[in-house]
Amino acid sequence: MSGDWRGQQISPGLANEAPAPDKASSAARRGRAGTAATAAILRDRFGPEPFTTAEALATVSRGRWRAAVAAGRVDRVRRGHWIVSKVPAVPPHGLLLADSDEPLRWHGGQQTVTVRRVALEVARFAADGVPATAALETAAHLHGIPTVGHDHAGANRVTLFVPRHADVRRGARSDLLVRATNLPRRQRDTRLGVPTTSLLRTAVDLARGQPLPSALVPLDAALRQWILRLSDSQRGSANSALEAASVPRARATDELAAIIATMARLPGIRAVRRAAEDVDPKAETPLESLSRGRFLAAGLPRPVAQLAVHGDDGRTYRSDLGWPQYRVLGEADGALKYVDRADLLREKEREDSLRRAGWIVVRWTWDEILRRPEVVVRRILAALNSYLTAQPLRSHRKG
Repeated sequence: MSGDWRGQQISPGLANEAPAPDKASSAARRGRAGTAATAAILRDRFGPEPFTTAEALATVSRGRWRAAVAAGRVDRVRRGHWIVSKVPAVPPHGLLLADSDEPLRWHGGQQTVTVRRVALEVARFAADGVPATAALETAAHLHGIPTVGHDHAGANRVTLFVPRHADVRRGARSDLLVRATNLPRRQRDTRLGVPTTSLLRTAVDLARGQPLPSALVPLDAALRQWILRLSDSQRGSANSALEAASVPRARATDELAAIIATMARLPGIRAVRRAAEDVDPKAETPLESLSRGRFLAAGLPRPVAQLAVHGDDGRTYRSDLGWPQYRVLGEADGALKYVDRADLLREKEREDSLRRAGWIVVRWTWDEILRRPEVVVRRILAALNSYLTAQPLRSHRKG
């Protein structure tokens, strides 16, 4: 009889005759539970810091230690030095992470960097007495911050900041980039057990030297996340919470300005300072942020993010971007916005209702705003001009 008896019907009178689960599988489960318990003991004793083999054997038995090593519950930093493997329990918002060996992903993109790999690189520096911090694209993926316009090499290597005085080899190779930067304490954080630059510092680093559209993508997302965390409003409507959270928003803006001030002499910070004037945490997606940046850079009037408008059916709808004074709405159509035919039909009914209420609706896609932004700008400009009866509106690019 098969060792797996789950799902079979068992009569009340024959319950005692039910076959026992397979002994090998039971032993494997006990083994996994045992090594997990060993890892927990070591984590309680040493935390995220490296420890030696001798220190481990002073904490657990030799048999338990060998089983934990064989099961991959600990990782070797260098000969005789170890850390407990990083297996996050709760992934951050927007980060799809099954376990520590799963590649970090964001908005359909994927990188080969894993939490375990980042933790190992940090631990190798820690073993030499050098505090290392995940930064740039590595920190962005740990925080769940989207990026646009950054090279693929950055997404597929671990990037770390180390103190300027540290006596370590700096520079880049295919899988690791080390930069010397002195980070203020307020600009450090920990995500999934890994030391990382803070949420807003990460966004500023990513925006440095970027054109306005690309800079707004991480800045919008980070400010949105920061405000929602501070206002503890993940439970309700995010947009309603953002509109009501005037105090957290002011604090977030002040914190962003303070970080920029500490980086005043770093290259590319002027671009961030200019972009900070146009940041809007109400943007829900990178596509909305990028689109708004394109329109502002082209000199179009400033759009309102997540504009609430009424259709002729009496319902209130939100538009990705809107110019209420011109009765123009902009819809950025991402790849996952409409999952099935029912979504498309609902969107058609929504758009028909808005058009009957006197709104002009303009749509564009990721491909258009990335590769042919001038086409979308002309489309928006034509819609704005169609509402004007006196002097036509002209585009004035930001210098």
